[in-house]
Amino acid sequence: MSARENPPCLVHGHARSGQVSPEFRAWNDLRYRARKQARSDSEPGTLTLGVCARWMSSFQAFLDDLGPKPSPRHELQRRDPQLDYGPGNCAWGLKAGARRRGRNTTRYVEIDGRRVAVVDVAAAHGVHRDTLIKRLDRGVPLAEAIQIPARTSASREARS
Repeated sequence: MSARENPPCLVHGHARSGQVSPEFRAWNDLRYRARKQARSDSEPGTLTLGVCARWMSSFQAFLDDLGPKPSPRHELQRRDPQLDYGPGNCAWGLKAGARRRGRNTTRYVEIDGRRVAVVDVAAAHGVHRDTLIKRLDRGVPLAEAIQIPARTSASREARS
């Protein structure tokens, strides 16, 4: 290879002159996390981060499977956090959506036989997520919890 040719790892054009694309950064970060976790002693009961072999070895394969990042508000997300990073389980998603799919942070309720995230129910009914969760924790039925108007500072002062 002559000095003028790009080394094989740079033929995709996403890492030039110290500047990397958001897609390359996402790919590199997921590989870093997977390698770091593989070196550390995982605690019992924790999930092991896995990456399909094709993605682990090739940025071009990663980019071919996912395509370009749609906007700066998007990030790499797993559809199912229990499964590995790979073409069938990953997509570019809005950052707010990632919080809803978190392993231990998402709270769900059942509506018409469907499991729905509390944050989605709260948003659909104009109730703050934390308010809805507190109401449910106090034993207020869901149908009632989404209909109770939120107290304003004026209503709090009137109660004093």
